[in-house]
Amino acid sequence: MKPTHANLSNHSGTSQTGVLFLHGLFGASCEYDKVRPYFENLGYQTHAFDLPGHGENRHQALDEIDTDLIESNILKEYQEFAQSCDRIVIVGHSLGGACSLLLASHQPQKLAGVMTLAAPYEHGYYLNYTHGFLNVPVPYLLKGLTHYPDQAHPNIPRPRVKLQQVSGIRQQGNQVLTHIQGRLHQVEVPVSLVHSPYDLTVPYAEMEKLEQALLQSQVPRVETHTVYTCGHQIYPKSGATAQVTQLAHQFVESCIPVNTEAIQLHS
Repeated sequence: MKPTHANLSNHSGTSQTGVLFLHGLFGASCEYDKVRPYFENLGYQTHAFDLPGHGENRHQALDEIDTDLIESNILKEYQEFAQSCDRIVIVGHSLGGACSLLLASHQPQKLAGVMTLAAPYEHGYYLNYTHGFLNVPVPYLLKGLTHYPDQAHPNIPRPRVKLQQVSGIRQQGNQVLTHIQGRLHQVEVPVSLVHSPYDLTVPYAEMEKLEQALLQSQVPRVETHTVYTCGHQIYPKSGATAQVTQLAHQFVESCIPVNTEAIQLHS
């Protein structure tokens, strides 16, 4: 039987550190198919799955997916992946970055860090901005945002969205952000924020707001990185793909506790 994108997730590795990848709105787990081997070749285990209403789960209507469904889904996937890992670092893009922080607020066992890529804080999507509609190609508006925005990545299975669903999707997305804003004080792991000033979907200012909110919530460590060679989309391919992968690798390494006993034995 041909494996689904989600079934590509579990790989054996020499390390007990896992990297969990979460895609964004209109995305799919297969966006990470080309970056995951990089981490697996270094001995990490990786996992990626399709959020409700996305990828292989496109049969679920996006405007009917609420925060509770998203939370239960990511917690289930996390807990299953955690069975094969000693520690896990999450890398989430856009909505996936917001969901990563939502997951971190539950303080799950074995979570070691969260990296967000172009994640929103107050404003979920381009649809919250008056100028946001200018970023949507006219043919997609006329056809009901069908498979938006797969012009650059036509092989990614996009959910089919009708124009009348936009309001519901925006409402559900903002509900996720409202939950996060009230629970950042429960995040107890390092957080790394990556964003581009050329992001027309989630403005760069969102990272600055999120950084301040995390610092005010006394999150153990908050770091920010600015990338200049992409817009909102980083994976599966952009000018910043290699740079962000390196940043993710460095962050994962920084979240792994140093074995001081082994260092003493070899010193």
